[in-house]
Amino acid sequence: MIKRFIFEDPKKLPISFKYNGSGENNILRGIPESFNPTVISKTKNGVTKTVFSGMNSDGLEVTFECTIYEEFPVVEYIAYITNKAETDSKLIRDLRVFDGFIEGANPRITYSTGDTHDQRGYEVRCEELAERIMLEPVYGTACNGASPFIKLRFDEFELRLAIGWIGKWKAFFQTAKFDNYGVVFYAGQSRCNMKLRPGETIRTPSLTLMCCNLNDTDSTNLWRRWFRKYIMPKVNGKAFPPMHIVCAPVSGFPEWCGASAAQQLEELEKHAAKGDVGDVWWIDAGWYDCGTNWGHTGNWYPDPNRFPEGLGAIGKKSAELNTRFLLWFEPERVRPNTELYKEHSEWVLKSDGADIGGNGLLNYAIPECVDWTIDRIDNIIKSSKVTIYREDFNFNPEPYWIKYETQERIGALENAHVQGHMRLWDTLSKRNPELLFDVCASGGRRNEMDLLRRGVPFHYTDVGYGSHTIKQKQYRFLNEWTMYYRSHISDWRDACNRYIPHNQRKADVFTYVCSLAPAVQLGSPCNEDDKKLNNSFKAIWKKVSPIMLDGNFYPLTECKNRTSDFYAEQFEIPEEGIGFFRVISNVDNESQEKTFNIHFDSTRQYELSDSFGEGSLRITADGKLEAKLEKAQGIIQIYEFK
Repeated sequence: MIKRFIFEDPKKLPISFKYNGSGENNILRGIPESFNPTVISKTKNGVTKTVFSGMNSDGLEVTFECTIYEEFPVVEYIAYITNKAETDSKLIRDLRVFDGFIEGANPRITYSTGDTHDQRGYEVRCEELAERIMLEPVYGTACNGASPFIKLRFDEFELRLAIGWIGKWKAFFQTAKFDNYGVVFYAGQSRCNMKLRPGETIRTPSLTLMCCNLNDTDSTNLWRRWFRKYIMPKVNGKAFPPMHIVCAPVSGFPEWCGASAAQQLEELEKHAAKGDVGDVWWIDAGWYDCGTNWGHTGNWYPDPNRFPEGLGAIGKKSAELNTRFLLWFEPERVRPNTELYKEHSEWVLKSDGADIGGNGLLNYAIPECVDWTIDRIDNIIKSSKVTIYREDFNFNPEPYWIKYETQERIGALENAHVQGHMRLWDTLSKRNPELLFDVCASGGRRNEMDLLRRGVPFHYTDVGYGSHTIKQKQYRFLNEWTMYYRSHISDWRDACNRYIPHNQRKADVFTYVCSLAPAVQLGSPCNEDDKKLNNSFKAIWKKVSPIMLDGNFYPLTECKNRTSDFYAEQFEIPEEGIGFFRVISNVDNESQEKTFNIHFDSTRQYELSDSFGEGSLRITADGKLEAKLEKAQGIIQIYEFK
């Protein structure tokens, strides 16, 4: 089925754009013969990349890259246009990496709201594709209001789509008007109407397509295996591992504004003495010169009053204790009265209030600006012995791009910014081969394919750390598509089991079960009972978290974000004969027993083994899971089979 999306003829490539006008007759599709196209293919380790390229008489060069994964039914596209002339190009409008017709009967679409920075985030919607639908995030970040991970289902097959673009993309779907057969589909940068300057290159979003059969769990696990093997970053050549996060901010200060070198070193020693230093030592916003306002960014050097010798001693101690040192940055936000704003104001795109304390956007369209940012961050990484670069982004860039563009350059500033951002990350990676990256933008508003090839979202959202049903819908989406995320062991219930946002209570067994994730932040126990609970959960987490990443995922219930429901899931590595169940009876669920249809191999014998939590589970001979749990209970149970 994936063969229908593999092209050999340059004229039939799915790229399209309007050239020198907006009429239908000015649309260029594929790379026409008049561009004298060339085709070069290279295969390495089961991956074939074919580069189609051609240039017209105006000096406009079009390059289209198609990557095929021989082991999986996956193909990826990305395109570039370069002006090789000595004068501005003609207008290029509506550049699309894919613009075509997908054959198939009775199309249905599944899509998500992305991370909206509120409780509406990570909502999944499944509906018949009636007439047309346009998916487009808001305000200039890739996942705000629309997720770039989408499914199209036909009677014959399922097509999974994923878009790579940290800015504002657009995806359009329209069914055939009369027989409901097939879908017109296009995808590209949301705003594109520009002349290219001499030597300038623009690129499209990347587009990944996976063609699968109609079994939803099979297609999910096919995607997970491909994503794990080819997309998720490697650590020393191996798959990205589960991680236990430890941190020690100072109480009474926002974020890390109260942290100091002496305090962090003391905390590292204390945690080491307790055997609780973890896999990552985390320092978040506020380590730089900012007073007590962590959002006052632009002074990218350690606060000399709190870190007079810099951060190097912390990085060195972390390495001695065999834990990674994570450090937070938000380089794109520049505030007035900071080093960057005062010395390079010409690099800052300013909003109406930027000169009186508002945010300015660092302009990655300027190569010298990107070079400066690379050098400054690289210097801090090396001198501080940072091993995880954590990047955040906490405001909306689109108004800045629009304010500074002209009618003949719509979308050009955003396009150059995206390319500059990718160069920043790629150069830091080349200079620091062991460096890992944390993808963050007010949580998950940049969790798209470009950055997920380079990093993982330790901090996938700013919403609902202690609201268990909200976390269930977040985890449900992440387990299907991107796999890696970090949980907080937090509980926002009051004494009557009512959810009270930000009223954090002491964690209990139920909270721990609800917070299972590939990466966890456990906190520091205050007494022996808490320590015992922490250690019990950590022991089971160490066993099941690799299964979450390496295994198949089977949701056993719908995820409705309701406190009155059961929620259950199954992870399994069949080759190793091991898996586990997680079953949660939410806080208002009056049912005490539930039977689930599980993924079951009747040729094997199953045995339940280690568990954490409250309640009981039993696998029946005919492949059912019988659960007995009171409300506000949960259980994680490993099983083995022969």
